[in-house]
Amino acid sequence: GVEAKGRTLGPTAAAAASTDVGSTKPPEWHRRAQLQSDGPVVDVRFAPATIGLKLAACTADGKARVYECVNSLDLRQWEPEDLEVSQQKPTSAMVAAGANA
Repeated sequence: GVEAKGRTLGPTAAAAASTDVGSTKPPEWHRRAQLQSDGPVVDVRFAPATIGLKLAACTADGKARVYECVNSLDLRQWEPEDLEVSQQKPTSAMVAAGANA
């Protein structure tokens, strides 16, 4: 699960940080949603703000899932996004293109 102040928030948890302006204390995290995952979550990353309020959760078995907040004013509502997974093995041209991206 996601760790916050020594507490596990669950398989995948969406949380919001709050802190006082000018404070030297670390932010406090408050659970806003509990999201379903296929196994223990080992990493969670938020997307850049320019593409919306999204997060990606990666499980211990290598699966990833992307969630999008339905309403940015209500952090309790998150929907999983459908992702297309390519079963194609990378070719040398794909690897070279990825290195140049």
